[in-house]
Amino acid sequence: MKKWLFIGCLLVLRHWALAQPLETTVQRGHTRSINSLAFSPDGRLLVSASDDHTVKLWEVVTGRELRTFNGHKAQINKVLFHPNGEWIVSASSDHDIKVWEVATGKLLKTYTIPEYTIMSLAMDPTGNYLAAGSYGDSVYVFNTKADSILYGLKGDRSLPNYVDIDAQGKYLIIGHDNRRATLHDLKTGNLMYEYKEEGGYCGGCPTQVRFVGSKVTTSSHYKGSGLRIRDLTGKTSQLFTDRMEENTLAINFSPDNKRMVTADEDSVVVWEANTGKFLFSLNPKAQDIKPLYGLNTLNQREERYTDQFTDAVFSPDGNYIATADNTNFIILWDAKTGQRISTFYGYLTQPGKDELDFDPNSYWEWYSHELISIKNKIVLAPDGIHAFRSDRGKTVKRWDLLTGKVDQLYSGHEEAVVSFTLNQAGDKLLTAGGDRTAKLWEVSTGKLLKTFKGHRDLIYDVAFSHDQTRLLTACRDGWVFIWEVESGELVSRIHLDTDPKLFTPVYVARFSPNDLYVFTGVSDGILKLWEIDTGREVRELIGHTDLITDIEFSLDERTVISTSRDHTIRYWDLLTGMQLKKLTNSSEAVYDATFDEGGQNMLTSGADRVLRLYSAEGRLMRTFTGHKSAITSVHFSPDKRFIISGSIDGVVKVWNLESGEEVLTYFTLDANDWLTTNTTGNFFGTDGASKQVFFVQGTQSFELDRFFKNYYNPNLLKEAFGDAKPAGRNDLLEQLKENPTPDVAIQTPENESMAKQPEVDVLVKATNTGGGLKTLKLLQNGKVVEVKEGDLLAKVPEGKSLIQKFKVHLLPGRNTLEAIASNRNDIESRPDAVDVLYNLEKEETTCFVLSIGINHYENPALNLNYAQSDAKAFTDEVRRS
Repeated sequence: MKKWLFIGCLLVLRHWALAQPLETTVQRGHTRSINSLAFSPDGRLLVSASDDHTVKLWEVVTGRELRTFNGHKAQINKVLFHPNGEWIVSASSDHDIKVWEVATGKLLKTYTIPEYTIMSLAMDPTGNYLAAGSYGDSVYVFNTKADSILYGLKGDRSLPNYVDIDAQGKYLIIGHDNRRATLHDLKTGNLMYEYKEEGGYCGGCPTQVRFVGSKVTTSSHYKGSGLRIRDLTGKTSQLFTDRMEENTLAINFSPDNKRMVTADEDSVVVWEANTGKFLFSLNPKAQDIKPLYGLNTLNQREERYTDQFTDAVFSPDGNYIATADNTNFIILWDAKTGQRISTFYGYLTQPGKDELDFDPNSYWEWYSHELISIKNKIVLAPDGIHAFRSDRGKTVKRWDLLTGKVDQLYSGHEEAVVSFTLNQAGDKLLTAGGDRTAKLWEVSTGKLLKTFKGHRDLIYDVAFSHDQTRLLTACRDGWVFIWEVESGELVSRIHLDTDPKLFTPVYVARFSPNDLYVFTGVSDGILKLWEIDTGREVRELIGHTDLITDIEFSLDERTVISTSRDHTIRYWDLLTGMQLKKLTNSSEAVYDATFDEGGQNMLTSGADRVLRLYSAEGRLMRTFTGHKSAITSVHFSPDKRFIISGSIDGVVKVWNLESGEEVLTYFTLDANDWLTTNTTGNFFGTDGASKQVFFVQGTQSFELDRFFKNYYNPNLLKEAFGDAKPAGRNDLLEQLKENPTPDVAIQTPENESMAKQPEVDVLVKATNTGGGLKTLKLLQNGKVVEVKEGDLLAKVPEGKSLIQKFKVHLLPGRNTLEAIASNRNDIESRPDAVDVLYNLEKEETTCFVLSIGINHYENPALNLNYAQSDAKAFTDEVRRS
């Protein structure tokens, strides 16, 4: 059968640095196995591709997640940088190859190969030729300038075909089944040589391939087959690393081709490339020698080491190796010693202890996990001030939108809460989840009122009847139970299959407007109506082709509205069951729909990260964009001034309904840490959250502490909701444009140097890049040693530098010295840091306590009432003890 190749191309103009927006980025991390890594040509950036359908960009020196590239609809198998360093290319099981702009995250081009899972990519040094190996019977080579296919080659059906292009851009090598590889002319596709292994046929043994200088490297997935390096003709070859006992998943060479790194299912090993000599293996249980930051989720990281490495790559300077694994971590290693340097991750990387125990590498378990993640909703209270969320933990949290703080917890489930809802009055909360129970809570106190037991599997959904006297629970085993709220009695049961041994999971269920029937939605897209008393099916509403995610009713109670993963929203006549209308504006799954109190407008949200505002009749009126992950829930505020939306990564945004502008973004990282920002750069939240949320412009990141003095705003929430006068701060991006931050560099001592004396002189170079120099400070292990300021700094001309000396008394062990400068507007530079080691067997120590209480600050919003008295009381207590 003839295969057709479709190429869709979206051309985007380059955006220079000053035109790039200032984004707020949270350290999310990957949520599923990472399959591929690539360094940028300058080694400053690292890109990763994952089973979670995303590509992520990381800053190597800080480990910060700069950007997420969303658009693929299946696992991503390979990613690479374009030689110009400005583009990223990714290949996915969704049959697409996508080209992205690094600095903006914008999609530039899409190449589609129907029917084929794309497993491998390679690009020539000019970036003009792109080779793609599929999990099928074809390999394609594209002319990227013409955006056209140059030629296609026959591969092996039902096995991955791996590809590579040599450093001169002359040859293409393809790895096939049966430990076989072929060498081709890159420009024409003509076959030049074929490489085979002796020893009989090995079906189902795909072959990894890689060029090393003027030679080729092949290694089969067959256990124990080893690795062979050949000249291009194949006449001379060297077989080594026959100690390999597992499937080879990755082969890469250092830039000078002297060292080779291989990754298999159990280990990553570094070899001497010329001789095959074993140098060392990388130990995933080792601790980082330079932790980049500390997230609460990784307190037990040593207990969660990799089950399987998936990729290993050298940095362009050959100093580092980055590895990926199926536990969602990226680890950076010293390529010369094998020491583990740091780990790249985020708060979503490792599931918390409260989450349901799913195997992330099991397709069926992950499917259930994916359905549950869509239930990661927020529920807005009728007062418009409070909102509820669970983040799939055992506890539901209520937080105050005006303060940003959690003010009530609802704890009692033994496993994760999957679904929850409020009654109409907003004084009762109904929760259910993995422990197969539903619980009713008093909202104001958090008191548990009643527990409903009877299900034998996870409960997907809960709902109150319209008269508030009954509730339903919908279970993964195909049962819907109807309960009396007051007595807790089970009054009716509905099973979706006539054979009780079979089950169709009930994903969503709602009472009909008259409370006599129940609507159910399931994974095959069938919407059904059931009579409660008899448990019999009354009607089947046919039209959806995939999972039904939400069911709503029009204000006149005549129309049923359903949303689905088939990208559609459908209107149904409640009396006849006939389909009235189908909305197809969404490009991906639709997860939620809601009407305002007057029933005049409807909001929808979904996987394409777009909020859509419709008239009640289905006319699209406005879209709202800004979320970086799938949006699972959306609400109108009771006063119809705002929209509140929540995404699958735990981010909540508030929008102005009239203007369509984004007002606030809430980042909730765990039970204790949260942060709120607005579009002008003002922020407010906990100190822990400020370490995991950054401002990003292009490929440059800014930690929030650099802007604390001018942009930390405790009144941010009240200003946004209209209860306080806005502070009138300047836009942060404009400030950065007009007054760039200084550059700083520690000249001496050198990083990782060993000090012989307890005191060292630290020389710091500060450069005025256009925003002036106001202060220069040095920190030791996070504590300020000295701050320099005055005319000497202020008079440094633009483009010129000044070197200042600091004297530091070293502590035994590792001393991290950090230099930071500020510009004329008190915005701080990116810090420069070195580690100095000082060994001292014994030293007499005297402890001094300095207790300071500050009531009045330069920023009056930070003023306190009792700080001075608290400091005095603390001093008195220390003296007494």
